[in-house]
Amino acid sequence: MGDETETNLQQNDSRYEPGETEPDPPSITINDLWTPIVILFGPRGCGKTMTLIRLTRYVESMGYSVTPDRFLRPINDLYYQKQCDDFKENCYSCYAPNSIPFMLLKVSDKIGHPICQILKLPGDLCFDPISHRDTVGSPILTHIMHLPNSRTWVFIVEQDWEYIETREAYVARLQHLSAHVRRDKIIFSCHKIDKHPELMFAKDKPNTQQILKKIRCQYQGIFDNCKNSKPILRLFTFIPFSAGEFMRTEDGRQCYILYGDDIYPQRLWKAITKANNRLGCRETIIICLISFVIALMLWLLAAWLVH
Repeated sequence: MGDETETNLQQNDSRYEPGETEPDPPSITINDLWTPIVILFGPRGCGKTMTLIRLTRYVESMGYSVTPDRFLRPINDLYYQKQCDDFKENCYSCYAPNSIPFMLLKVSDKIGHPICQILKLPGDLCFDPISHRDTVGSPILTHIMHLPNSRTWVFIVEQDWEYIETREAYVARLQHLSAHVRRDKIIFSCHKIDKHPELMFAKDKPNTQQILKKIRCQYQGIFDNCKNSKPILRLFTFIPFSAGEFMRTEDGRQCYILYGDDIYPQRLWKAITKANNRLGCRETIIICLISFVIALMLWLLAAWLVH
């Protein structure tokens, strides 16, 4: 989904203290098991790193605080620690940073109350467009799927991405994953929409319905696991997204220009907060059962008092 360079999971020993190496397979640790977690899921080059940056800039402009979680990766992972140190500087630089393999951000309100956690995974762990290797059963994804936190998955797609066979393999991957996380909330985000002016009402006003039709056509069956058949209900949110326009400088770096007066991160953040506030099917059933039991007990108590 682009030419973003993704650091390979198997880093060389220089990212660790002398004599220490990367565990195989790589590991992560989510210490906060209460705050809702948002997982950015997409192949390398789809724009997950820039999504983090745009979201960070937007939510901080709204008065929230964003802090990298240093304990996501082993504490002796020097590369990750440096990414945490440099994250805020990268957010407000005019240059696009290199891809960040792992990152966990904690978003808190003005009084320090945690709102959500945003997890960025390496693209190759999500989907490898070359080998199509199935990673759904990987230790990291298995760990995430068994977390007690409320979870929201942001599945990233892009119009005219790769060949049809690769898109079909990506759809199969998302269907496999969504079948394992039916209680989770799902957001589909169509990235790099600025590359398709024919689908825009104006420069910062995407035609969401037309974009949705294009994605539905190019990624056959991608939404099948995210809707009820009887009645037909859409159980996902779909939004277009753009990180901005990128330009290569003479020294080989990339600078970027933001589009849309924050309309894109605003829509994504609204979808995330809405998903975090929406109860899942299990929670709804439990609340209904509790309400029914309370109502029944009150009715029996009233009947007993009357007699």
